[in-house]
Amino acid sequence: SGDHWVGFDNFIRAFSDPTLGESIRITIIYVVVGISFEMVIGVGIALLLNGRMPGKGILRALILIPMVVTPVVAGLMWRLLLDPTSGFVNYLLGILGFGHHAFLADPNTALMVVIIVEIWENTPFVITIVLAGLESLEASQFEAAQLDGAHGWKLIRYITLPMLGPILAIVMLLRLIDGVKTFALIDTMTQGGP
Repeated sequence: SGDHWVGFDNFIRAFSDPTLGESIRITIIYVVVGISFEMVIGVGIALLLNGRMPGKGILRALILIPMVVTPVVAGLMWRLLLDPTSGFVNYLLGILGFGHHAFLADPNTALMVVIIVEIWENTPFVITIVLAGLESLEASQFEAAQLDGAHGWKLIRYITLPMLGPILAIVMLLRLIDGVKTFALIDTMTQGGP
């Protein structure tokens, strides 16, 4: 038969390929920047939505919309919005006098745009989990801290965030796992682009 054992040849070929290092570098940038912004924005919005505000239920429902859109649909939608000739974003840029730009074809902007769409699509997941965590925290700890003089930012920094620590760690781990294996969104938007 023509079958033969290749041993470690595939690994040697992969690690000697210069595109592997560049792919790993881009993946690290994509994941670190995307998850960092998702966590900061997600926790901030969750803290805002946890308080008393009119229309909170409607806002919570609207925030979930990007999360329930499949990555392929999100990629196609954003590709159409960013189209250099007929996209809405370039239309607005033209009105403002900035001209048209092929965001997804330009190596200087493609990664940034894909990261922004990643943040748009996955921040609702962070918000949802953090909101659930906030609602499960015991009120007695907050009351005790307020009696000791903690209010506003101090209450968030010294009480809320430490109590949310395990939840934030789990959310970050889940986002890290999902971010590293992202393919459909990027492929749909850039079609293997720059």
